[in-house]
Amino acid sequence: MKQVLNRLYSPLLAVLWNLLLVYFVYQIARLEYYVENRDYLSYTWDIFQGGLLFDTSAILYTNALYVVMMLFPLHWKENKIYHKVCQWLFVVVNSITFAINLADSVYFRYTMRRTTTTVFEEFSNEGNLGSIIGTEFLNHWYLVLLFALVVFLLWRCYVEPSINSHSLKWWRYDVACLLSLLLFAPFCVAGMRGGFTTAVRPITISNANQYASRPVDAALALNTPFALIRSIGKNVFVVPHYFSDEKALASMYTPIHTPNDSAAVVKKNVVVLIVESFGREYIGALNKDLEGGKWNAQRFVEHSYVRRAVYPHSVIHERLYRFGRHLGTRRV
Repeated sequence: MKQVLNRLYSPLLAVLWNLLLVYFVYQIARLEYYVENRDYLSYTWDIFQGGLLFDTSAILYTNALYVVMMLFPLHWKENKIYHKVCQWLFVVVNSITFAINLADSVYFRYTMRRTTTTVFEEFSNEGNLGSIIGTEFLNHWYLVLLFALVVFLLWRCYVEPSINSHSLKWWRYDVACLLSLLLFAPFCVAGMRGGFTTAVRPITISNANQYASRPVDAALALNTPFALIRSIGKNVFVVPHYFSDEKALASMYTPIHTPNDSAAVVKKNVVVLIVESFGREYIGALNKDLEGGKWNAQRFVEHSYVRRAVYPHSVIHERLYRFGRHLGTRRV
């Protein structure tokens, strides 16, 4: 390895090796994410393939400065101090991204999605974040050990060029670094965008759904650094205030209609009933085949008119979905 790293192209080889190491770390994070939430997620081959795409984008975004520092064509940077700075930058940045993935694996069960920048708005008014984080550290102490192990792995497995300044001509080294940077740049841009073709738009969080058989599994194809980066600058929904008070609203529109005494009565008898949060097992008209048709008498005594006149002529939706989670039966 030392002989290979003592060549003109050794900075490029070192960058490729170290980025490959980061890919391995991201796979550890994804596996931990799945194990932590195995009751909710499914890990498939498609998830693995899609994960590589989103990992590539996140890795290149977060390690762009490191790559430029390593491949910048200036021969005076070939010294121990400079490469130690590069190593610290590499380890710190990728340790932070790994820690973010670990933290999000714990938070996932509360949101059923990857964390985005909206989390800062959601917790902006919380005054007990310190106690929450401290409690989660204690409850998930094994993740702290995993984090320490991965940071140690990043530091020990990191490689740096060991160029002998007496055996190389510096102008050749500068040209080699410049060519390496020019060669790496288009691959870096394509990796960030998600492809080479001009028809490919920069991949976003929603692209993860094409690799998931269920909407909830899209979180496993993604990684949290990518979700955070892609949601930067996106507008957070704000409740609009169109009217200053109820009187101003009533002056424009009110659902209360007071007819004049002399107005003719128009008999409009179409009534729309939206029944929400009604379990199917409590509605006898939807369980006629259970217990000889006596299910409604045991569970829920329905009004005879509702049972005979409303349900047989209603539009009944057996399944509705919101954010990929089954909500049950709804009827109008």
